[in-house]
Amino acid sequence: MHDARHSGTATVAGPRTGTIRWQRNLGGNITPGAVIGGNGSVVVATNSGILYSLDPITGQRLWRFDGGAAYGNDLSTSAVIAPDGTIIWPGPSGILYGIDTTGRVQWTVDLGGFILSPALSPTGRLYAMTMSGLLSAIDFNASSAHIAWQVETGSGSYGSPSIGPDGTIITTGSHDVVGVTDRGTSANVSWRFPIKELIEVSPAISADGIVVVGSNDRLEYGLDAATGSLLWTVPRGDETYSSATVTSEGLAFYGDHTATLYVVDVHSGMVVRSTTTRVDKPDRSHGIWTAPAIDRDGAAYYGTRSGHVFGVGPTGKTLFDLDIGGTVDSYPAIGGDGSLYIGSSNGTMIAVSPG
Repeated sequence: MHDARHSGTATVAGPRTGTIRWQRNLGGNITPGAVIGGNGSVVVATNSGILYSLDPITGQRLWRFDGGAAYGNDLSTSAVIAPDGTIIWPGPSGILYGIDTTGRVQWTVDLGGFILSPALSPTGRLYAMTMSGLLSAIDFNASSAHIAWQVETGSGSYGSPSIGPDGTIITTGSHDVVGVTDRGTSANVSWRFPIKELIEVSPAISADGIVVVGSNDRLEYGLDAATGSLLWTVPRGDETYSSATVTSEGLAFYGDHTATLYVVDVHSGMVVRSTTTRVDKPDRSHGIWTAPAIDRDGAAYYGTRSGHVFGVGPTGKTLFDLDIGGTVDSYPAIGGDGSLYIGSSNGTMIAVSPG
């Protein structure tokens, strides 16, 4: 998701031709999303509970850390990289790990349940949500970490937290969007926005504080991050498992089960364009099942239920279509040179070359 707002945006141009640089099987379902380490390595886990660091050029393993248990489901959870290079991994058995660039554990925090993707605030405080609805604030350094506060948000959650420009932490329950205020040593729920249907995605926030989140009522919502007030809704063609990403230009990218990618202006709620990249298979339906990763020029990259990885250009033209098998619900990442990294439920991890 790239940052604490879930902007999903790279500063470089991504692939245009779909040329695979390398392909590697990691021996387990790759639903967790890849991230780029401070040293440029590709950091990705499998549902078997094993975290890998891979060479971005060759795909060869740099190191492997075994979390000791399987923890898989169909939620794509990613590590976050701290400024000093520490890999903060939401691992199996409810353990949050701080791991250095050589694969050595520096600290652990037991959060007692399945951990969604953490968010790192500009102040250096980490926020992590469990599927049970427990939000934790964690302070850490190179050798230790401790929980500053915890707050129950009220219901189970599928949504990883994001952070608004005023510091409000935005997360989701099963049927509401929740704003939490950090008061240093404690926190409180400052607002709730109820939604009738199930929310199975994470919220994203624009640079000026507009929350974008979808639900299974076939609507995408725009909310004020500070107050939770409704700004707009946009209809979709179906349910969504595709968390939104919001660029610095104020464009929200997200998909739905019709395999349609929507691009929406977050200030007006108007659809700028939409593109359908539909592939039906006898054993798997179509549908966009990842958050899109966005490159410098507005090209979008995402995975689908049908096992395809798509690149779509800034005008909506399909750049490439790669069938890598399995369900692609692992959130993609764009590296510093513009390479695309994405995994599949069949254990395949690929790097798509920018050149």
